Amino acid sequence: MAYFTNDFFDFFKQLAPNNNREWFHAHKNDYETYVKIPTQNFVDSVLRKLESTDNRFAQLTYKDCMFRINRDIRFSKDKSPYKLHIGIIFSPVGKKYKEYPGLYVELNPEHIRIYGGIYSPDRITLEKIRNLLIKHPKKFKSIIENDEFQSVYGEILGAKNKRLPKEMMEAANKQPLLFNKQLYFYNELPVDDALKDDFDQTIVNHYKIALPFFQFFEKAFKN
Repeated sequence: MAYFTNDFFDFFKQLAPNNNREWFHAHKNDYETYVKIPTQNFVDSVLRKLESTDNRFAQLTYKDCMFRINRDIRFSKDKSPYKLHIGIIFSPVGKKYKEYPGLYVELNPEHIRIYGGIYSPDRITLEKIRNLLIKHPKKFKSIIENDEFQSVYGEILGAKNKRLPKEMMEAANKQPLLFNKQLYFYNELPVDDALKDDFDQTIVNHYKIALPFFQFFEKAFKN
């Protein structure tokens, strides 16, 4: 069963030139029918499939994973009240801890993007991440150079620090990703993939391919 239809993407196409509360409230039924409810059903389906990978997902529902369509405009020059996409995060801790390793899915009329990794760890967690890279270089290399990981995600991305502590420089010469303060990767799919019956399984497959990466770094997020 396909969770999404073209009406999902048409809603955002219409919202783009009408990004105001008056238009949105006049079309709220369309939002509920074509965007919100299908996304809720889709997320719950993915979560139930992920339970076989990690039983912590059994505790989660769509409420733990879906981001609001409302934009946070408090500190933005752009006062458009609504996002032009739907964002979902699949992580054992849901969206309450966005820094935790997980898979982020963004759906908009132009593309589907699937991101994985660690985006904004705090200073202490980043130090733990770097220590893991230093202690287990071969294991990490085998994860990111795995053929399936490479074919789906490719290179590891992220903003970098210009400097590192002196004691890390020797290891950084062998593994330049130690300079990273973010470690993430992504894949982009055509919009039509979201209209397929097995789109939920597509996301599950992406999660499983990234799972060794997630598991490698989970230790950095535990006390």
